Amino acid sequence: MTAPSEMQIFLASLIIGLVMLYGQTKDRWNWKKISYYFFIAAGFIVITIYHALNNWKGVRIALFSLNALRLSVNFELSGIVVPANNHHVLA
Repeated sequence: MTAPSEMQIFLASLIIGLVMLYGQTKDRWNWKKISYYFFIAAGFIVITIYHALNNWKGVRIALFSLNALRLSVNFELSGIVVPANNHHVLA
């Protein structure tokens, strides 16, 4: 049996915290309304991300294109080569 990962510990703590918060505030807060708005917001975020990744070409290029992140070494500037000697500089 392996040890739980950090994500598992975080999610378990989050669930335990929400259960304890609900137990302490179930008579004072409108949990039906809170959960309704939470699921509406979460659904909106998921649908927005799905449509952005599948339908908007600009986001797909920005997120999945590693060519924009690659750096290149420039060995020449205005016709002067980097390992330049006096001949290249004064020419």
